[in-house]
Amino acid sequence: MHTVSPRRSILVVLLMASSAVWPATASADFASDSINALDQNKDGTVNADEYVSWQLGNMARHDTDDVPGLSTEEFSRSLDERGRENAALAFNNIDVNKDGVLEGMEYGGYHRWVFTHALDTNSDSQWTDAEYRDFLAANPGLGAQRLAESIIARLDTRDRNGSVSLREYLDAQAPKFLQFDASGNGSLSRSEFKASLDGNARRSAAGSFKTFDFDSDRKLNRQEFFDYHGFIFLKVLDRNSDGQWSAEEARSLFD
Repeated sequence: MHTVSPRRSILVVLLMASSAVWPATASADFASDSINALDQNKDGTVNADEYVSWQLGNMARHDTDDVPGLSTEEFSRSLDERGRENAALAFNNIDVNKDGVLEGMEYGGYHRWVFTHALDTNSDSQWTDAEYRDFLAANPGLGAQRLAESIIARLDTRDRNGSVSLREYLDAQAPKFLQFDASGNGSLSRSEFKASLDGNARRSAAGSFKTFDFDSDRKLNRQEFFDYHGFIFLKVLDRNSDGQWSAEEARSLFD
């Protein structure tokens, strides 16, 4: 009979209760898009520093009082309903010095441990989309809410109101125009535009390029590029047309 070690049991509980990314479906596109969202140096994989940096960003967003670190209440509020059921156990295991506050070193150290023991399964110091798909297949039913919240938190740079405005969304697209303008001519070719997109958007890149190439010069200038992303925000992301992209709306994209 197979037995589960106490340490492994605690790991499972902490993974369920943490603010890590656990989408409901294990699609290849979802895994690839998730890795891309965390891949700061754009090498196609996520290293431990990138993963911990993202988690510390989540921690800062939930630290709402004047005391540095997460209190038990803040930690619990950062979790979804399923995670809150195990919040006390998770908090106790992460709070190494038992002072009742999760500090950055404790929170980051825990997520570095998660990266090493749960995500980087081949121990090459890189988390790939293939490893993510394997993890999702082995852990069905862990929701995508955490990923949606992290995306909104990363883009909510101007007013920190918990949602993303059109201006904030376009702010995030500006570096992409410069990054993928490989020729440096101030415009994107069809292939450059496609490379700047992810998932479903990349699959429909040809049609989008043709639609937003308003002057039919076979390239997208900066304004046409922003017109495209403005359309995506208004017609795809902001589903209730209130001028804000919320975590709930972001979550619905992964259903």
